[in-house]
Parts: sequence; C-alpha cells; structure tokens
Amino acid sequence: MPKKNALLKYLKLDRLGRLTYERKIPARLREFLGNRASIRRSLGVDGTDCSDTDVLTAYARVHGQVQEVINAAEAQHQQKSTAIQAQPQTFALSPRDVAGIAANPLLEMRNALADGRISSSIQAELQQIVPTFLAQVAWAQMTGDVSQIQKALAQISQPLLDQLGISPNETDITAITQRLLAYAADARADVEKLQDGDWSSPTLAAKAPPIPKRRLTWEQLIEGWRRSVGGTLEVDGYGVSERRVVLYRLAIKDFVAHISDAPPEDITIADVQRYVKWLQTDSGNAPRTQAGKLICLKNLVQIAVNNREIASNPFDGFKIVVPAGAADLKGYRPFTKPELVTIFTAVKQESREHNRLLPYILLLTGCRLAEAVQLRTKDIQQTEKGTWFINWEHEAIGTYPMLLKTKDSNNRKMPIHQKLIDTGLLDIDRRGEGRLFKDISQNTNTFSTHFTELLKRLDIWEKKKKVTHSFRNNAKDMWREVDIPLDVRNAFTGHAAVGVGERSYGVGLGQMPDKLNEYLQRIDISWLP
Repeated sequence: MPKKNALLKYLKLDRLGRLTYERKIPARLREFLGNRASIRRSLGVDGTDCSDTDVLTAYARVHGQVQEVINAAEAQHQQKSTAIQAQPQTFALSPRDVAGIAANPLLEMRNALADGRISSSIQAELQQIVPTFLAQVAWAQMTGDVSQIQKALAQISQPLLDQLGISPNETDITAITQRLLAYAADARADVEKLQDGDWSSPTLAAKAPPIPKRRLTWEQLIEGWRRSVGGTLEVDGYGVSERRVVLYRLAIKDFVAHISDAPPEDITIADVQRYVKWLQTDSGNAPRTQAGKLICLKNLVQIAVNNREIASNPFDGFKIVVPAGAADLKGYRPFTKPELVTIFTAVKQESREHNRLLPYILLLTGCRLAEAVQLRTKDIQQTEKGTWFINWEHEAIGTYPMLLKTKDSNNRKMPIHQKLIDTGLLDIDRRGEGRLFKDISQNTNTFSTHFTELLKRLDIWEKKKKVTHSFRNNAKDMWREVDIPLDVRNAFTGHAAVGVGERSYGVGLGQMPDKLNEYLQRIDISWLP
C-alpha cells in the first residue's frame, strides 16, 4: 500500500496485515459516541492494493458509514451547545454602556494620531482616512442616509464588543449606531484640532463615559472551574470527567431557563431563594440531584469570588437536604435467586455477544457496568500459574481509555470464575487492540435500556431498584455467604483496603489474582443457567 494516498485516508494495516479503517474522534464529540477516542472498522477484504476495485468499494462503504456517525455526533454537539452551554451576553445594554462603546473606537482613532502609535509610512494616509470617514459620518448624520457607511459603522465597534464578550441584540446595534452618529461631529473636531497643532484634551473624552466593564459569563466560570480541578480527564489524563462538566452545564441551563439570564455577578440572594424553591417544588428532580445542582452553581460562582471578580457568593448558606424517610426509599435491590434463574435463562438466548455475556460479567465479578463495557482485548490476561483474570487499570487517555470511578484506587486484577469461562468469555477474538465488545456503545445507557426492556418482559423490573447495578449487590451477597473475608471482597471490587498498613504497603490483594482466585472458586453457582 502506498505510504501516502489522499483517496484512502484513515487506512492502515493491522497486525494480521489486513486493511483497517481507523479514525480519531474529536474530543468535543466523544460524549456522543460512548466516550470512544476512535472508530475502527475492518474493510472486510483480503487485498491491500489501494488501486484494487474491491478495496476502493469497501473503503467507500466504510468511510461513508463512519462519516454518517461523525455527522450525527456533530449535530448532537451543536444541539447541545445551543441548549446547554452558556451563551454570550445577550441582555440589553444601558444608555451609558452604549455611549461608552460608541465613543471608544472614535477616541482610539484620535489618540492613535496624537500618540503616533502607527508607523510613519501610513500615518499620512491615516490622517486622510480618519477625517474622510468622520466627514462621511457627519454627512450621514445631517442627511439621515447611513446606507453608504452602514457596514463601516457595524464593524467599527465589533472588536470592542468581542473583547467585552457582548453579543448585542438589534436594539443595541441601533443604539450604538445612533450614538456613533451623534459623536461624529465631536470626533471630527478633535481630529481637526490635532491637525492644527491643538493638543488639548479631546472634547469627546469629556463627554463620553468609560467603556463598560466586561461581564462575567457562565462559560468563563466553567473554564475557571476546569482549571481549578486540574483539567478534563479524557483530554489531560487528570482532572474531572466530561460527564461532570455536563452536570454543571445542566445546572446552568436550569437556572437560566427558570430563574434569570443575568450575568453571574448580578445574581442576588432572592434569585437563589427562587432557584431552591423551584428545585424542591417544580424541577421533578430527586433530592440528591437537587442538592447536586445547587452545589454546582455554588462552586462556579466561588471561582469568581476567589478571583476577586465578585465580592461574595449568593449561594453561600443555601443547601438542600435529603428529607427524612427518603433514605429508606433509595438503593438498588439484589435479584432473588429465582429471578436470577429467569433472567439468565433469557440472557442465554441473546443473539448479540455483549448482551449475552455482560450480565455474567456483572454478576461474577461485581464490577460496575461502565467498567464492563470499557473492557479491552488486552485486559483479559493469565498468570504464570494459569489463573485467568481481568486487569482493570485506570488509563484516562489513549485510543481506548479505561476510566475507573476512583481512578488508580480502583485498579485490581479480578480472577475470572470458571462459569464465565464456560459461558464463552475467552472465546472472544482478542487479536489486535480495541474493545472486547466492539459493537457496544461506551454510553452505559444503551445497555441499561436494553436490559430494562428485558426485565420488563420478564415482569421483574422495579424503577431504580432492580437494574444492572443489582448484580453488584448479588455478587457481594454471594461472597458473604461463603465467608469470603472483607479485605478480599474489597479487592474484588477495587474498594479501599481496611487499615493504613494494608493500603500503604505492598502491592495489595487487588494485584494478586492467584490468591483471590482461591476465594472466588468457593462460590457454587451450578444452579445458574
């Protein structure tokens, strides 16, 4: 295959010498594609000659399919940007702000001439351009015909508006244009004074107010918060995950939609009181979600307080507590043994590999669903003694990242139960790099939705009670029933070891799959279909 071929972009040879299409996913689109960093597809042809018709046909087909996926993610990103991301300032400008914005570029022109802040080669030309422009403005003012200079008037204040982060509405633009026309005569007179050698203070400077202060935006606070927590996990390898950022944006969206679209520095205690009331009475969110959204906004505004941009945080002192009795209603319940038999009898009939194997993985390892769908071919390993195990190791960045809930603290080498081997886990093609389950979305909602539909058909489902996470409860109960010690159970799930010595010295039980396997094989699940 030629090293460079513009017609066959994204192609490369895999380890077996077959043509493979691999395309990097832009970071901004990954949340819409299961947090994947790339899309990889086999062309499904034996040849490697890029001029061969079969290769070109296969390439066109795969490239078109992937491009459709990218385009769909781009559309979702654009829709979310409009719906969730903080927008530029759109509130109406005061007359004082309008005057300051209109006068500033005219004063800049005059001061550039006075201070010689331009190269001498064009200074003579500028001295002609500025008076001519101002004369045109003055003529438009007298005649009322601004058609000839309307574009120039629109552009003259744009750099300052961009600098201030202001997106003016039509009323603001009209007001700025009218004020520019009104100031034109003074600006022209000030320039003519300079040309006559009069260096006294410009008349316009005495009339016009200073430019308005740049207003804070929620987007600026989001970026400040990102920096304060170290960055974004999927991009930098440390910091917060993109999912956390989405939660902050959703809190902003709610506040702007239901309380106020004013800039953060203008939020009052009364606004916060109304927001808390809305969360508790009208939002429809659970108490824990309500509390989380309030904390998100408090954290963002605190960034501005820390930067001395806002004097105080109006969210201070406000909190939402979980009502008495609500704690009894929360929590996932394990499936009963008869329910498990019913579930796995149905699961064994699944045609898709991941739908058939994921429930077994969840039950027999006690892992989280996100950890299961992220499994890569390289994570299935074997010790020198022959013990097969899953090597869950936090790896934030890369083509196929593995994101664990508590990062490196969740690293562990979980032995694979014989039942899982018998079910076919080791039969999956693990040649080459990539996800173990190549056809499943990294967005856990995809499998959760499928599994929920299965439970509903079996008349087992209970909202927020019996779900995929219930398998984790079942796993822990099975371990307790055969008297597996707490430190071993913690090692199975990647929870912190008990005792400082256990946490701080040695590799820990979580990195001893042979030892852990001795305990795991105590479990008798011969009853499981």
